[in-house]
Amino acid sequence: MQLALAGSCGYPVLEDLSNDEHFHGTVIASIVPVMMFVPAGPPLARSTDAVHRYHG
Repeated sequence: MQLALAGSCGYPVLEDLSNDEHFHGTVIASIVPVMMFVPAGPPLARSTDAVHRYHG
C-alpha cells in the first residue's frame, strides 16, 4: 500500500501506523529532508488532515 502524499510530511502517517494495534509489517520509507523535518505548516497539516479523513 502506498501512503505517499505529495508535498507532505510523513510523521503523522507514521505515527498513526505506530499506534495501530492491527498493523503488523514493515514500513519502507524514503525521505526528502526538507519535507520530513518541517516544524509545522502546510506539509505537516496536509498529512494530519489526511489521517483525520481516513479515520473520519
